[in-house]
Formats: sequence, C-alpha cells, structure tokens
Amino acid sequence: MEKGLRMETVKETTAVSFGLTAPAWLPAFNEWVGCMIGVATLVYALGPCCRSGGLVPDFRDKLNHARENAGVPFVLNSAFRCSAHNAEVGGSETSSHLAGLAVDIRCNDSRTRWIVIDALKQAGFNRIGIGKTFIHVDDDLTKPTGVVWLY
Repeated sequence: MEKGLRMETVKETTAVSFGLTAPAWLPAFNEWVGCMIGVATLVYALGPCCRSGGLVPDFRDKLNHARENAGVPFVLNSAFRCSAHNAEVGGSETSSHLAGLAVDIRCNDSRTRWIVIDALKQAGFNRIGIGKTFIHVDDDLTKPTGVVWLY
C-alpha cells in the first residue's frame, strides 16, 4: 500500500493560510512520507519539519482541478517547504516550494505520467518538471512560463 493519507478519510475544513492555526489532526497528517490527494479535495499541506506554511489557496484549487480531471490519485512527495527543510533536501534558494506554489507528484510509470501531465496542462499549469519518479508542477508567476524541464 502506498504511504500517504487518503483524503476521503479527512473531513474538509477551512483552508489554512500562512500564520493560521492548524486543526488538531494535522500533525498526524504530516507524519506521513507523502500526502495523497485522493477522491476528496486537498485541504492543505504544511511543511513536514516545522508544520508551517501551506499551499497558496488558488494554487491548491487549480491542483485539485487537475487531480479531478486526471482521475488518478496525486501522491505528493513534496509540497510547501520551510527554508530549513528546503536546504536539507538540496532545494534551490528560489524554489517555488518555499512560497507554497509547488508540489512534486509521485509518478512511477509512463502511462500515469502522461495522464498527470495532460491533466496539469488542461488545468492551466505551464511550468512542469519531469523526474524519473515524480512530476514537479508550480504556478510561480515570478518565473518563466510555458516551460518543461527534466531532472
């Protein structure tokens, strides 16, 4: 069984934005290696080490739209990162993960990769990075758009 939390087991609540208090169940949610966007709506994903931050609501909503179109679960290897965690994983100092505008979606086969990328493009994403085991997507308007890159 994939590590991650199936979102249908979590009741939807008001989205957490920067500086707001998270609900009691969130620390357990973040203990998982990845969080899964399953059948229900992704509420938010906080930093795994400091439990701060979260995804920008418009980005999160767009990501949920892509997941609904894809019809496959999105297992997130990485979402928001605080600067300490970003440095720990070797992330760029300008990483969009730091702003809550990027996620890495686990993807281990070519068919799923095609489905996820197609759904991301249909949802309006235009910054996609392709790794061997993940797809990075961000919605950072401070960076060039209409780009695809390889890791």
